Amino acid sequence: MDYKKIYDALVGKAQNRNLEEYREKHHIVPRCMNGTDDETNLVFLTPEEHFVAHQLLVKIYPDNDKLIFALVIMSGKNSTTNKLFGWHRRKLSETQRKLHTGTKMPPRDPEHTRKIAEANTGKRHTQETKDQISQAKLGTEPWNKGKSGSQIAWNKGIKTGVKTEGCFKKGGTPWNKGLTKETDPRVADYGKSRIETNIKKRLTADTDSTIIKTYTALQEIEMNTKVRAQEIYNQHLALASTDGRGFRKAVMDQLMSEMGVSLASAATHYNNCKKGSSPVEGLGRAPVPKGVRKPGGKGKAQVQLQDDNECVSVIELIENNVARCQSFLTQGDASETFDAKIMTWPKSEWVMIWGLGPNSGDIFKLEAGEKEIKRYTPKKITEDITSCCV
Repeated sequence: MDYKKIYDALVGKAQNRNLEEYREKHHIVPRCMNGTDDETNLVFLTPEEHFVAHQLLVKIYPDNDKLIFALVIMSGKNSTTNKLFGWHRRKLSETQRKLHTGTKMPPRDPEHTRKIAEANTGKRHTQETKDQISQAKLGTEPWNKGKSGSQIAWNKGIKTGVKTEGCFKKGGTPWNKGLTKETDPRVADYGKSRIETNIKKRLTADTDSTIIKTYTALQEIEMNTKVRAQEIYNQHLALASTDGRGFRKAVMDQLMSEMGVSLASAATHYNNCKKGSSPVEGLGRAPVPKGVRKPGGKGKAQVQLQDDNECVSVIELIENNVARCQSFLTQGDASETFDAKIMTWPKSEWVMIWGLGPNSGDIFKLEAGEKEIKRYTPKKITEDITSCCV
């Protein structure tokens, strides 16, 4: 299908008519494709035609990302038809006309104006910003082009930096004279959270008190949940030493049923009760004896527990002190690593033993049950200095 021909026919039809109803301005050559704002490049379309025109542009130029983005924005979150799009746009135009007809912008808050002025005081444009502004203004007409006579400045007769009243007037009273942290209402809120301060400013006394009551009620519910969780924990404590998982499930299930909390919240309350209570024998993970390897975790291959003396360790020695140390479950893995260490660091002394051996930084000494398998000592190169003398 020749989408370009259809697009040209749609534009040509719009150029030869005068729409009296709601209409939308459309660039014949899109601005993302160097289209200008000249009247020759603008045409008025109905909202249905406008939506179809952008669909045709995407069909004609499928590789132009900006045209695709424009169509997505026009479509909204869900795909739509041109009829539905036109109805939406007309209703939006009518609603905006009703809302804004005869209305004026509300007066700006003087305090807000003062804060903006203070924030911008002393700021200066960088040379790069000035160059960008200058470049953007090239080709535009001055605002007073064609106007004859001298123009009156907007601030004529007004002395800058001097106010008719207040602290800027000579002899005026500063706004903060005589105020203290105890009496100044602006300082009284110091230290309160930003959220609480904003709520105080924007809400009425009735709604503010409602929020405070709601917050207080939530705090009471949380406190009651903590107390009830501890009571349920103590109630089922006899089950803890025989069936730890059943005990935990019983506490959490009853807490969720009675207090209406989520599973995650019930687990948090259970853990807090467990931390705050005396340890119960048999509750929790069984302690691993010292000197015994822990089995693999969840998702890992379970290995048979192995004593320390059945492991094989490769140790680097520096002046008989342990430096690097690595342990293995099998002698074959340890032997391969031992040979690789010698090749990589031939100037260090290496030893392979049965057992874990001492910790890094300790003096090398074999404990009961440990046994040295083999040792590598680097060769010392001696030079006859006298033979080098002339």
